[in-house]
Amino acid sequence: MGCNCCCSGSTVIDFDKDGNGAGLTACCVEPWEDFVDNLIDLGITTVDFCTHNQAQETNETPLNPIVNSILTIGNFIIPVCQLVGLRFTVNVNEITDSDVLAGLTPPTDIEGECAVCEAPLRLVLDNLQAIGNPIEIDTVGTSQFESIMNVTVAGTGLGIVVAKEPQMGMMQTYYILTICNISNIEV
Repeated sequence: MGCNCCCSGSTVIDFDKDGNGAGLTACCVEPWEDFVDNLIDLGITTVDFCTHNQAQETNETPLNPIVNSILTIGNFIIPVCQLVGLRFTVNVNEITDSDVLAGLTPPTDIEGECAVCEAPLRLVLDNLQAIGNPIEIDTVGTSQFESIMNVTVAGTGLGIVVAKEPQMGMMQTYYILTICNISNIEV
């Protein structure tokens, strides 16, 4: 596993190990709020999700706005710092890549852990998006989130990558992943 990203035990890291600059909260937790709000605005309220050390949960509803870095999906209360990602399927006649990507926070230069953990991997993902070939993304999650095969990068934002499976008819499945929770990528 790479960085001790986003949470250390139950405490959100606000600064790097030397007490300087922003910790991973700025790049791996905060961007989720706008992204989830966008999904809700699009009418996407049923999702699969995975956290650290928890089996994947499927078809959970409703997806609710994040409040104080806490995400509620159905009966589950999730600290965003523990979220590996979300998965959902949409009809491409109703929701496009651009609609999904609209919730991403544009990347900014953030000192500290974000500069050494999140930013370099985001740049690699951007390059893989430009190439457009299918990749495999392994995360710290379990089940379908442990090894996500045959996906392409649809876009990245601060702390988040949007990957998608090959389109099946009019249906498109997306994985929305916390970049800090990616353990490796196979090209």
